[in-house]
Amino acid sequence: MKHLHSGEARDACHDDGTVVLVTSGRIPVFDGVLPAPVQGPGGQQPPSAEQFVQDRVGWNERPPGPVTPPDVVGGAVARRGRLPRIDRTAVGV
Repeated sequence: MKHLHSGEARDACHDDGTVVLVTSGRIPVFDGVLPAPVQGPGGQQPPSAEQFVQDRVGWNERPPGPVTPPDVVGGAVARRGRLPRIDRTAVGV
């Protein structure tokens, strides 16, 4: 298994069937997408759920990955909140 950082992998599976592990695979996509009223112009972005997890599990990004404690999962979920539905066709995906 090849280990890649998010942004390096376009597909979760190669043509030969090899599975790719992306470091941010524990956290759903769109972590950095915030509605304009939340972020605001010139303001500091609130900590992402992904950063919250990374700061607490102390993973050096080498296999095996750490077990994520329930309180960390709960904290990430609380930080994520409810994301707005994104119309993938509107953004060309």
